[in-house]
Amino acid sequence: MILKMNRYIKIICLICILIVSNYLSGEPIEVFISEEQGYVGDTLLIPVQVDSLTKSDSVLSYNCKLSYDQSILRIVGIETQNSLSKNTLTTANINTGEIIIAMASSEIISGYKPLIYLKAKGIESGTSRLSWTRFLFNDGNPEVNATGSIFNVITSSVDKVRNKIIEDYKLCKIFPNPFNSSVSIKYQMQSPGFVDLTIYDLKGEKVRQIVEDYNSAGKHTAVWNGIDINHDKVSSGVYFVKIRIDNYVDTQKILFAK
Repeated sequence: MILKMNRYIKIICLICILIVSNYLSGEPIEVFISEEQGYVGDTLLIPVQVDSLTKSDSVLSYNCKLSYDQSILRIVGIETQNSLSKNTLTTANINTGEIIIAMASSEIISGYKPLIYLKAKGIESGTSRLSWTRFLFNDGNPEVNATGSIFNVITSSVDKVRNKIIEDYKLCKIFPNPFNSSVSIKYQMQSPGFVDLTIYDLKGEKVRQIVEDYNSAGKHTAVWNGIDINHDKVSSGVYFVKIRIDNYVDTQKILFAK
């Protein structure tokens, strides 16, 4: 009877150990890139998303390698603003058809923001697959399940028209930049047209629409005072000013510093 009870106790202890071990190890952290699309000649930021990072994950560094078809897409750099890699030591080494990124931090990184942004430029129409050939948090712990994506680069008659009329419309160089209270955004129009002037954040989400109106030909000035769509002051960081006048589209990066 005693031997039988000891056997049951051992089995129960083993089950408890397995449960605790599984709980401590947790599920692999998901790292992924959403499918993106851009035009030939356009440069945009591709967010590297992370499922979530908590303090208990104890992530102080990561090292990864991403491959892509450079005849279709060219990754020209990285952006850490408004990401989990902000305020860390992050480097990028760009080789033929691949980018190697390494990050080290003195403090544990955690949160729900994108891990980092890839700066990419469309080279030629087609589809490029973005594939991770390596992704490690710390020295391999916690585990990572890293999945890639595809990037479609396209051209259209709109692009051809835009290239022809680019001299007729202009988004002037924004000044002051950086700014801490308000910024003047100047643009000029060769002929009357409908204007959409909007501020976006690094995630590509609309922050505030400054102009949505039919403007006459000539020079115009719009002012943004750092207020978002909810009439709240935005956080310090990088934002994008995008103007669309009929088929003409242009974007400039600005830095808001409180």
